[in-house]
Amino acid sequence: MTAARQQLWTWPGFLAQSGAQMPAISAAAVTGVDQAPIPGDPERKTRVERTRNGVPLPDDTWAAIVNTAREVGVSEVSIQRVTA
Repeated sequence: MTAARQQLWTWPGFLAQSGAQMPAISAAAVTGVDQAPIPGDPERKTRVERTRNGVPLPDDTWAAIVNTAREVGVSEVSIQRVTA
């Protein structure tokens, strides 16, 4: 193994070689952004929101659910309790 190849396999050698072959990588702060999102962040945010406020449904979907409840014999008292 040549001395140059041997040097590459050490951490300082790797840093020296890679730094010479690619531009510096940096991240600049973005105004109004506290942190970079990671996988799963949107899903966690949606879960918290829907746990707090419920799952949004179009009016026609909710009407179909209520009508189906009536058709299968759910009492009007029970339907009124969940639709209030």
